[in-house]
Amino acid sequence: MVVCLSIGGFLLRNLIFDHIKKKFDQIKKYFSKSIFLKSNLDNKNLENILLDKSDDSIIKICGVSKKYKKKFVLKNISFCIKHGEVVGLVGNNGAGKTTLMRIITGLVKKIDGEIVFNLDKKIFSRNKKIIGSIIENPKFYPYMTGLQNLIFFGSLDCKISKKDLHQVVSLTRLSTDIKKKVKEYSLGMRQRLGIALALLSNPEILILDEPVNSIDPTGTKEIYKYLKDISKEKKTSILISSHSLSSLEKFCDRVCVLKKGELLEIIDVSEEKTFVDTIFAFELEIIDEFLEFIKEKNIILDEIYPEQKKVHIRLQKSKLSSFIKDLVLRDIIFLSVYEVKDTLEDKFLKIT
Repeated sequence: MVVCLSIGGFLLRNLIFDHIKKKFDQIKKYFSKSIFLKSNLDNKNLENILLDKSDDSIIKICGVSKKYKKKFVLKNISFCIKHGEVVGLVGNNGAGKTTLMRIITGLVKKIDGEIVFNLDKKIFSRNKKIIGSIIENPKFYPYMTGLQNLIFFGSLDCKISKKDLHQVVSLTRLSTDIKKKVKEYSLGMRQRLGIALALLSNPEILILDEPVNSIDPTGTKEIYKYLKDISKEKKTSILISSHSLSSLEKFCDRVCVLKKGELLEIIDVSEEKTFVDTIFAFELEIIDEFLEFIKEKNIILDEIYPEQKKVHIRLQKSKLSSFIKDLVLRDIIFLSVYEVKDTLEDKFLKIT
C-alpha cells in the first residue's frame, strides 16, 4: 500500500511537471515569434513594427493603460529601461506598481498600449532566461526542499548548472537551510528563495516587486550590492519597487513616481551628473565680498541666509575645486562648504 502511494505521488508530480513545462514551452514559442506584447494587435501590424537597433532601450513601456471594470489602475504609462540600467518604481499603496510589473511579465493581459522588448533574437536560441521576477509574495511547493524548488522551477525555462545554484544560494544566505522543506521556512527565508530563483541563470531583465521585504539589513545590503554589480558588469536591466526610498536612491539610476495609476515624474538619481548644476552652501565670515566675487564670476546665486552668514550657489560639481581655489587666491575666507541635496523622499513628498 505504501509503495502504491509512493508511486502514485511520483506519477502525480510528473504530471504536474509535464503540465507546467508545456505551459512554459507555449510561452517560449510565443516569445520566439515576437519580442513585444500589445493588446488587439493583428499579424499585419505585428510585421510592420520594427525596432530601432540604435536604441539602447531593452524595454519600452508605451502608453500602457489598464482598467478593471470601469476603474483605471494604470493610465497612459510610458518610459523605457536601458541595457544595464536600474529603474525604481515608487508610489503609495494602490499606485499601480505591482499591476505594471505583472503586465511586463505577461501575467496580466488585455491592456491598452504596448510593452516592447528590444532584445537580440539570438537570445531565444540560447539556454538563457530572459526575465527573472518576483511579483508580490513568491510561492513554492511546501513539501519540497528549497533546493528542489530551485531545480524544479529553474529548469522549466532554461538549463541550470551547479555553479549557478551555488552562487544564488550563497548570495541569499540559504546555504544552511536550502535542504530543508519550504514549509519550515520563515517569511524572510521564502523571500530570499524567491530572489535566488529570480537570479538563477543570470536573466537579461529582472522585475523585482519589493524583493527585500522581510529580509534583515545585512542581507538587504548584500542583495542590493549584488544587483548593482550585475547591472554594471553583465548589463542586466532591473525594474524594482520598494517603500524604502533611501535604499532606492543609492541603488537606482532613475526612479518613476506613480500616483493613482499615473506617472507623475521620472527622477534621475544617478551620481554621475557632474554636468548638472548643484546647490552648494558656503558658510562665510563676510558675506558681501563673497557676493561680489560670485557676481564677477557669473555664478548663479540661489539663496542668502544673512543671520547664519550662509550663501547657496549653483555650480557644476566638476567646477567646485577650481572655484574654491579662486576663493583662496582672493583671500575670501569660508568656514565650510557642503552640497545641499533633496533626498528622494523629499522629492517624492513634494511631487505627491
